[in-house]
Amino acid sequence: MNSTQILYPIAMQLLLILITALLTITRRRNGALSGDIKIDQFKAMNLAGLEDKYITPGNSYNNQFQMPMLFMMFVLFTLQLQLVDMFFIVASWIFVGLRYAHAYIHLTYNHVMHRLLCFATSSLILFVCWSRLILLAS
Repeated sequence: MNSTQILYPIAMQLLLILITALLTITRRRNGALSGDIKIDQFKAMNLAGLEDKYITPGNSYNNQFQMPMLFMMFVLFTLQLQLVDMFFIVASWIFVGLRYAHAYIHLTYNHVMHRLLCFATSSLILFVCWSRLILLAS
């Protein structure tokens, strides 16, 4: 098994960050061009009171710098300690798949309980991975 296979889920997570960033930029640019958002609102990012279509993509983008950063740290530690195995690779793909599902739900129909299920499940997977990594490294 090639331990660098665990980098592919990282690449997909980075792609999700790029997608949400581009969507945020596009939606907010369109809002500014249509007059729905005043340019001055961007100075302090005071977007309160705007339609969800301008707020939600930014929130989704910000979400990519929470649990996914702990995931990336996990992968770096796993690589550094040379403890990459099939369990960690599969769990990484599941984590990233759930992050995509979370972002999709957030950016489309935004059902809170569906989002919560994806978030909670991906968080549990990450907690199990970290726990297993710590045990294996001990």
